[in-house]
Order: sequence, then C-alpha cells, then structure tokens
Amino acid sequence: MVQAWIVRAGRDDEYEHEALEQGLIAMGWRRLGDLAKHSSLAAIKKAVDDEYVEYSARSRQVYSVQMYAFRCRMRTGDLVVLLRSNAPDVAVGVVTGDYSYRPELLARHTRAINWGRTDVRRTEIGADILTAPALTNIYKIGRQDAEARLKVVIEAGGEAQSTEPSDAFSGSQGPSIGSPSDQASAMEYFRRNLHYALSLATAGLHLQKLKVEAFEVSDVYRAAWVQAVAALDHWVHQEIHDRMLALAEQPSSTKTKQFQNFQLPIALVEKVVANQLTMRQAVDAHWSAAFGGVTFQQPNKIQNGLSHIADVSNLWPRVATVLTERANEGVSYNSDQVQSRLREVVFRRNKIAHEYDQDPTDPLAKRPIDAASTTQTIEWIGQLAEAIVVVLDGPP
Repeated sequence: MVQAWIVRAGRDDEYEHEALEQGLIAMGWRRLGDLAKHSSLAAIKKAVDDEYVEYSARSRQVYSVQMYAFRCRMRTGDLVVLLRSNAPDVAVGVVTGDYSYRPELLARHTRAINWGRTDVRRTEIGADILTAPALTNIYKIGRQDAEARLKVVIEAGGEAQSTEPSDAFSGSQGPSIGSPSDQASAMEYFRRNLHYALSLATAGLHLQKLKVEAFEVSDVYRAAWVQAVAALDHWVHQEIHDRMLALAEQPSSTKTKQFQNFQLPIALVEKVVANQLTMRQAVDAHWSAAFGGVTFQQPNKIQNGLSHIADVSNLWPRVATVLTERANEGVSYNSDQVQSRLREVVFRRNKIAHEYDQDPTDPLAKRPIDAASTTQTIEWIGQLAEAIVVVLDGPP
C-alpha cells in the first residue's frame, strides 16, 4: 500500500541541494553510521542511545522513531513532500529506492527519489496534508486520500482537492497522524494558522515571479509575518485556557501558585458552592475577562501566562535545550538567543502593523523583506511553540 510522507530539508535547508540535484531524500544524525544492519526499532533505538547519550531520553526516543520510519517503514513507490525552511514552495516526488548509507554526503541516510515537481504552491496541496509538527523531520501523512491527491499534483499539475472536510486535523507528535479528531487542539489550530501564513508567503513568491506591479508584492510577506505572530499569540491563549480548565477538573492535582491565585468573582464562587456550576465552568466563564486583553508575544508575557498551568521557572533554558536536541547536528541554542530572536520577530511585527514597516534610513521606503526570511520566521515560530509544549509536558 502506497504511503505519503513529509520530509524536511534540514535546518536552513542544508540538505535541499543534494536532495534535488541528486534525486534523493536524506536525513542527518551522522553519528549513527550505516543503519542497513538494523531492521527493528529496538536496534535503532540502541544505536541512538549509544551515540547521543548527552540528549534527553525523550529526544532520543523521537530520533529513534523517526529513523526507524525512514529506514524501515518507508517503501519504494511511496510519495514524499519535501518541506523547506527558506522557501514556502514544496517539492513532491516518488520514492524509487531502498535505504542507502552515503558517507560522502552531508546527510548520509538517503533514499532515491524521482522528483515530479519542485515548485508546488502550498495551496495546491492543502493544509490538511501539509500541517505537520515543526520539530519532526519525517512525518507519515494519515489522510486516507493523501496519496491520490499528491499523484494529481505530480501527474497533472492540478490542485490536490480534498475529499474530506478541510478543517480535519490530527495532532500526533510522532511520525504518523491518525484519523482526524472531532475537536482540534490548541496545537492543531496553531499549525493550521501557520500553514495559512506560509500560504501567503507562497502567494507572494509567485506574484513576485509574475512581476505583478498593481501593488507592492512585498506586503504579502509582511501580512504572512503578522499572521504568524498572531498565530503564536492565539496559541498561547488557547493553551493556557485548555490546560487551566483541565486543572480545574482535578481537585487533587498539584497546581501552580499562579493558578491557585486565579481570582474568581464571588458570584461564580457561590454558584460553585451551590453546585450550580462546576469549577471548570466557573474558570471558563471568567477566563476571557482575566486574559482576553493580554497579548502573549514577548518572552516574559508568555512565561507569566504559562506559569498558571506549569512550573516554568526555567522555561527558556529548557526550550533552548529542546531546540538544540531536535535540531540538526552542529546547531545549538541558549536561553538568551531564543528570547532575543523572539523579541526581534515581534519587534518586526509591530513595525509592520503600526509603522507600515518604514525604513528608518529612508522614510520613503520600507524595510526589505522576502520569501526566505518570512518562511524562516514562520518555521521558527512553529518550532518554538512545539518546544514549549515539550517543556510543558515533560518533567519539571
């Protein structure tokens, strides 16, 4: 049975050139060596544990599952979508070979592939296929109609029309999506919103190629940038909301000091005492009044908000560790770098939204912006949010 996969081109697209020029898809993790002799998840996990002992157990498990998917689950004839971090377009192709270890390449774990198209607009495929965890390098698409739709894109150059509701998503953190859930989570909505931002960047890129002069095409990139920051803000709101409601339903659970200090109006407290409302309903009723006017974009605001649902005293160092461990080898982050980059992204968003992105060196011009920088920013925002989730769900 043909399967459909998403594979990323590496941090900063370091594997893209080899992939497209040599007709292959590739994975990093160069310390592992040749995996041809390993045909089970247990064997691959042992190799990962041996070579990446300094990484957390959770990160090693994620690596193991992904490498097992690439080495053992992917098959000749499967369809692959290549995601780039420096360009909003994607490439689509068909796997033509088994796993092969190529020590002469930058990314040594490879499979041969026949690229059908390398300049596919995201809108041609759809959010329900392309929405994938930002920290995952290989991801099995669980949509039942994904294979047929991707074949249409490759063979006819047409749009991959969905045969299911377009807002159906699944939020699996592993390399495979299950059947669509009835109610999307905060992270699922966030991924969808980032896809919309990337679709805007795609539109800007193609309008630029067409040399449209009716309006300033670069403003499309600016709109995508603003959309991505708004997606982050909305996600933090929803994440806090959903987790606070879950905590309210668990009277015996350990709650943070900030949660315990969350003040409910007397009228709501009386209804809880009278069994007219549950604690969850009371918290839900007052949540918008307490948080509706707060923006969660700056690092300190995000940390303060998340302190209602978890111990985040070391949030940014822990996020930096996750980003380092889930990145390609040779990439590292620290707390200051993560916070500084977030501030820069938000600063640019504010300049776009409130000052028309005016160039301070030339009042008649706007700051330069392009598809690559916009796509990098959107991808990074996705990685940041998913690293925060890893911290929230992990041990203190």
